[in-house]
Amino acid sequence: MIDGMSHGSTEGRAFTSRVLALRAAGARYQDLADRSYDARSTAWFNNLVNSHDPWAVSPPSPGAWPGLSQLLGVTEPRLCEMIAEEWFAVSATDVPPRVRDLVALLSPLSDGDLDLLRGLVERLGQARTTIGAPDPVAT
Repeated sequence: MIDGMSHGSTEGRAFTSRVLALRAAGARYQDLADRSYDARSTAWFNNLVNSHDPWAVSPPSPGAWPGLSQLLGVTEPRLCEMIAEEWFAVSATDVPPRVRDLVALLSPLSDGDLDLLRGLVERLGQARTTIGAPDPVAT
């Protein structure tokens, strides 16, 4: 609960979920507007998070995307996906949003670092499917 209001489910509202996370971390509506380079007003952010319907506000236009992607810590293509999902119920992929959000973190990595992460993820995946089995690395 933020602002004394229950925000209900944010299922299918990746954009709003990101804004709510910033609010929970202490960002005021003015901070959101400032950090997005005024891509949206304080009233827009307030109306977005205090409504159960994203259509309480209009979806961000292309001119707002650079500031909003900076604010939310995502790439512009990811921001566009979030807008499409929240306002138009269109998903670009079957990959869960929590996985897609990692793209911005992974994109700048070197090929060597990506290979290292790939190996780690594969190893973690094996651990989940072989619980109770001997550790293949330890043997």
